[in-house]
Amino acid sequence: MSMMMLDARASLFGNALAIKATYTRMNADVLAVVRSIPAGRLTTVDAISTFLGVPVRHVTFLLARRFDADRESVPWHRVLAHRGALGRVLYNAAGRSQADLLADDGVTVGYRGRVAEFNARYFEPSTETTGVVPAVLRRS
Repeated sequence: MSMMMLDARASLFGNALAIKATYTRMNADVLAVVRSIPAGRLTTVDAISTFLGVPVRHVTFLLARRFDADRESVPWHRVLAHRGALGRVLYNAAGRSQADLLADDGVTVGYRGRVAEFNARYFEPSTETTGVVPAVLRRS
């Protein structure tokens, strides 16, 4: 193999490790933010995405994988799609819907899957409220 091909392979391997580390950090940050949402409070996928500086689709994908081993400790049901809407019907491993889990938290889900007092229950993710420092701020 030529030296240039070896350099390219080493670079690809190094990039793959860096990407894996980035995704591992993003996953940990998203889960930490979701775990910090108190009972009775709600946030949105957009708010988490904006706070952490990660794509919305990453937050959504991670929360959709909530059936993994430790997901029962993640209060995924407190994260809404947009402006207080539940979005499509989601269930936990025991078959309980997001609306049922929110009702356990004292949150009323009204007509068309909208939370009645969304603005009063809104939880703004920040370093102060979650204890998570976004990666963008860690670099400084």
